[in-house]
Amino acid sequence: MYFRPTQYWCENPPLKAVLVGDSFSTGTQPNIGGLSYVPVLFNRLNISNYMVSGEGGTGFVNNQIDTKYNYVERISDVTSVEPDIIFVSGSVNDNAYTDDGLAENITEWYETVRSSLPDAMIVVLGGQGRADDDTIAMEEKLFETFDSFGDSNVINVPLTSADDPMITGTGNEGSLANDGNADIYIYSDGTHYNEEGHIFAGNATYQRVIDALEAARR
Repeated sequence: MYFRPTQYWCENPPLKAVLVGDSFSTGTQPNIGGLSYVPVLFNRLNISNYMVSGEGGTGFVNNQIDTKYNYVERISDVTSVEPDIIFVSGSVNDNAYTDDGLAENITEWYETVRSSLPDAMIVVLGGQGRADDDTIAMEEKLFETFDSFGDSNVINVPLTSADDPMITGTGNEGSLANDGNADIYIYSDGTHYNEEGHIFAGNATYQRVIDALEAARR
């Protein structure tokens, strides 16, 4: 698959995409009516044919004690639509599983996807939200595991483990800490984005995706 350096359209559009994620991808917090960073991201990428497999509280491992479907359990959301490109997001819901099942479930997810979609590009997004120690550790394990497959059609996109994390600081819009942009972009629940945060995250994630694709082409 070849992407033009500026717009990243497939040579033979339309490009079909799927994004797998958690509550950040569905915009479940009540103050913003379902807005999420995802349509902002895909609009910037000029991808209009996309589907979101998003479920709050889930990740590669976490399924809320068998009350929801994690990424592995709902993998048919991805394989059934035969996308050209798959975006899969690390999740804060898996922070507790970094050393207890995360690598194994990532491997199962990857192998199942690759058996059905051998040519699809996989874009691995780091964890959305603030860059705290647990989320950074999760993101590092995420990339370490995907790197172990030696697949040149997998692109890692750091969000929290980068030298310049996307969201910094310990505060939120309802409890300012004056130590980062979380005061501006994190909702008062302390975890999710507010409306401005989703718009910021969509644009910032877009730029990091572009940077990662450019680096992979060098």
